[in-house]
Amino acid sequence: MHNRPSPKLWFHVRSVRWAALTLGFATLATVSIWPAPRFARTTLPTGWSAPGTIPMLNAWTIWWNADRLRHGLAGYWNAPIFYPETGTFAFSEPQPATWIVAPLVWLMGSPVPAYQVYLMATLTLNALLAVRLLRTLRVRWATAAAGGAAVLLLPLVHQDRETVQLMALWGVLWTLDAVIWLRRRPSWSRGAVLGLALTAVFATCVHHGVFLMLLLGLSAWLTVPWRQWRKWLIAVFIAVFVATPLLAPLLLPMRHIVAEHHFARRSPEVDGLSATASDWLQTMPGAAIRFPAVMRRAARPLSPGWIRTSLALVGVWLAARHRRERCVVLFLAILGCWAVFWSFGTNLSIGLWRPWRILADWAPGFSRVRSAYRFAYFAQLVVVLLGTVGLDRLLRSRAWRAWAERKRWLSRGLAGLACALVAFEVPPAPLELTSVVEPAEKPAWADFVRSHTSAGRGILCLPFPAGYQIEDYEQSARWMLLGVWHGTPMANGYSGFFPNSWIHMVETLRHDPFSDSALALMTKSGIEHVVIDTRLMPGNQSPAALHGRDRLVRVFDDGSGVEVWRLR
Repeated sequence: MHNRPSPKLWFHVRSVRWAALTLGFATLATVSIWPAPRFARTTLPTGWSAPGTIPMLNAWTIWWNADRLRHGLAGYWNAPIFYPETGTFAFSEPQPATWIVAPLVWLMGSPVPAYQVYLMATLTLNALLAVRLLRTLRVRWATAAAGGAAVLLLPLVHQDRETVQLMALWGVLWTLDAVIWLRRRPSWSRGAVLGLALTAVFATCVHHGVFLMLLLGLSAWLTVPWRQWRKWLIAVFIAVFVATPLLAPLLLPMRHIVAEHHFARRSPEVDGLSATASDWLQTMPGAAIRFPAVMRRAARPLSPGWIRTSLALVGVWLAARHRRERCVVLFLAILGCWAVFWSFGTNLSIGLWRPWRILADWAPGFSRVRSAYRFAYFAQLVVVLLGTVGLDRLLRSRAWRAWAERKRWLSRGLAGLACALVAFEVPPAPLELTSVVEPAEKPAWADFVRSHTSAGRGILCLPFPAGYQIEDYEQSARWMLLGVWHGTPMANGYSGFFPNSWIHMVETLRHDPFSDSALALMTKSGIEHVVIDTRLMPGNQSPAALHGRDRLVRVFDDGSGVEVWRLR
């Protein structure tokens, strides 16, 4: 009979394990985005061949959250973009979870280092919560650590590295863990934990929250403990009771503002961002197993890896044979299948039935979803988790243990190789870096604008976008990030949705930003100063070629090519 360790020793060993995992995952997170941490004050990591538009938007979002937190959240939704529109912070992901790095923003005077700290913390938490969930699924520590590394390096997370809000999957993992524990031991305290976990999902990414609620609604019925259904139902009510007051101040204003502007997605947008079968058959370059015969040049790689997928099928098959594990594993498997199903978006039709159209018409929030393929985040996550479970069950099978007793060193080597394949089967996508202004290089024109722009008036920065592609918005996002130093409302902006007034501004300024109609629109919009980066303006739109120079007066020139003109 084995002696059980004392509670004090057990706690010590457990703490050491979690500390070692935290250190290891933090190191892996740093390596996965290197060399961005080396230039933490001047660069932002971005995705595979993606412009710097979205990382700069997210860095600006971190600044605005920190700035409003310092002011007691006054005017939280009225961010200084798309002036004179109000409620503009609801046009994209607010990410209140970034309040955690607000002290770093205040200390450094810039959101750029805080962005990188938040990104690395997100990747580390993804791995740690994955290990926690795998331990809940009774996976051994070594195999769970491999699964945690696989979640940290999840292909789609690093493929879309610029969208830090979508990289945050730790809230989803926490929610799944809470749902499973609620099945095993329903209680009011576990219901409260589920409510907090759901709140964390929406606080990091409302987009993920909306998707997760649909997937849970379609698959969580498998987790109902029918012998204790009353306790389970009470716990669910407690989860709703905890989450509602925490989420209402976030979701209700967003819903009201977005509905007020009648935002919706056009069909061609959704069509282009819905998955195809070829997407799911393609892996990232460098993956351990690839099938060139099924590759298509324009496909979006969505496969989480063929080794992981095979192990996930093994995990489901083995778990289905054990009554103790069957329901929770099938719950994850069905959730993953639904995620694959909905990722096809408008590309999926069953006869005359178009599931996505029905979803967009009836499910709250889905009429405003553009990227249906992002359901793949959940599918890839489930495959990695079940693949880890499958590997663990194989290594604990009688056949493997009998063979391992005879070939001890060889079996250990093969087990280590299998764990490495699960963790590193699909390497991260190539990293790109976007340069930004260092905090110490505060531009002089920003000081001038801040001190000379009248209350209730705004500025407009040129060049203004000339088109509607994401590359056209990169300069707008850069103007937003420069707004960290002056905080003055500007007509420029970038977000998930664009108000009609901004689109009208683009069309008016597209050919000649100094025409009479353009200047009249600026005046009507309450613009007082026009900031012009002469280095980026076309030759026929330089200040020297102003048609309406009698209505514009140059009031500041910092000598670096940026001029400030006052609109009379």
